[in-house]
Amino acid sequence: MKQYRKIILNIVYAASLTGLITACGGGGGGAPADPGTGGGSSLTVSSAPASVAGSFVPGNTLPQATIFNGSLGMSWNEQNGMHSETIGVKLDLTTGQVLVAYSVLDGAAAEFWGCDDHIAAVAPCANTTIDQTNGIVTFTNQVLVHSSGVASVAVTLNGTLKYRPPGSTGSTGTGSSNNSALLNGAALGKNTTALSELRKPIAVQVSGASGSLSVGTVYATRPNTITDYAYVIVPLTNTGNVELCFVKLGAITYRDASDMPLVSNALTYVHGTVARVSFAVYTDSCLLPGEKGMAVTVTPNIYTAVAKMEFTLEVPAYVITSPAASVIPQSYTVQTAPTADTVSIVALNEGTANALVGEANRFHMWFLLDDMELPQTFGFTDTASPGVISAAAITTITSNVYYDGPAGNKLLVYVNFADTALSAGISQGIAFSKPVTNTCSPSLPQDELMLCRLENRNQHEATLEANFAGQ
Repeated sequence: MKQYRKIILNIVYAASLTGLITACGGGGGGAPADPGTGGGSSLTVSSAPASVAGSFVPGNTLPQATIFNGSLGMSWNEQNGMHSETIGVKLDLTTGQVLVAYSVLDGAAAEFWGCDDHIAAVAPCANTTIDQTNGIVTFTNQVLVHSSGVASVAVTLNGTLKYRPPGSTGSTGTGSSNNSALLNGAALGKNTTALSELRKPIAVQVSGASGSLSVGTVYATRPNTITDYAYVIVPLTNTGNVELCFVKLGAITYRDASDMPLVSNALTYVHGTVARVSFAVYTDSCLLPGEKGMAVTVTPNIYTAVAKMEFTLEVPAYVITSPAASVIPQSYTVQTAPTADTVSIVALNEGTANALVGEANRFHMWFLLDDMELPQTFGFTDTASPGVISAAAITTITSNVYYDGPAGNKLLVYVNFADTALSAGISQGIAFSKPVTNTCSPSLPQDELMLCRLENRNQHEATLEANFAGQ
């Protein structure tokens, strides 16, 4: 029976390392469900310890399923003070074999259950079915054996748990699992200039490792007609089945309508999901399978002339771990003013660890979208307070917005965070994430401030990748 306990632990541990079972707290984030519905899920747990109270009610966030090494995986968590329950499900996409692991933690005491053909004479978890199209796992009198192997302490699951299939967007529209959401709120933008004067599509020529990445329509934008800075937005979608980190555009060249070069940029990193790629090293340059992220550049004196963008796609390979924190934007409000509006974004830590969001090198970003969810403009945020938030706590992130174009009410927000669940503590996380030395004074003209912040963010990511990733 010790062997069986080892099997159950291996299912949970190996899956958590590979992303098959993501961090607790509803799978590490995703599309918000109706409050109090447990993500639209309902499950009874019979013959369980008294602390379980006969039911399993996951957090109000649908977990994002992921695919790794030919298996589909997802997990749900119920947290109540020192009591925690987690259910992980794994489907072998080749054999159809289903494995289920269930854990209950009460303080320091932990118990484990599961179904596996090492114990039962039937196929693993034969009474668990998975609707991959609609994202529903159904348990019908599914018996899970205790890690001790004692039949009298087995539990039985009945009901359904819901999840977001790989590549689905949920109500966030991003596919991101732990740090982004598409919010609907107050109108943002001065509405004094036609969109046709502030945004135009440009041609693209891509080389490099683009096999698992799809490039969407690229737009050159600007906040007003006074500037000739080009704020270029490149949508990237991970079409593969493995999470990618430090995704970047390299060897960037802009050309005019006659194909003559205008200017070159070194690189820029995508804005996407947060992942840990080494001890205490966090990056938001990752894309989950099916996730769409945004890479941006800010370049002086080319908006009028630019007609084409050339770049390489660079996708290094690292071992990736999901953070325990999960900071999901919830809502935003707008305070109008004659020159610049102020947007205040509320984000909730839906994970299980404290989240560091207020450090100077946490480059939170927003994109204003039109009614077709195409980008109009973007910007970095100015402050986040409080700077460290515990599980279930909120932070407010603010930004000044200078945009003369049509007012929009769709805001796509990315929160860059690091969790503090590591034994080395918060100081370790800070020490490993402060390579940036340039100071971007808020008194800089807006275009220069945007360029400074983007250069700092790219320098930050490049330094982390060069010095720490994979260690």
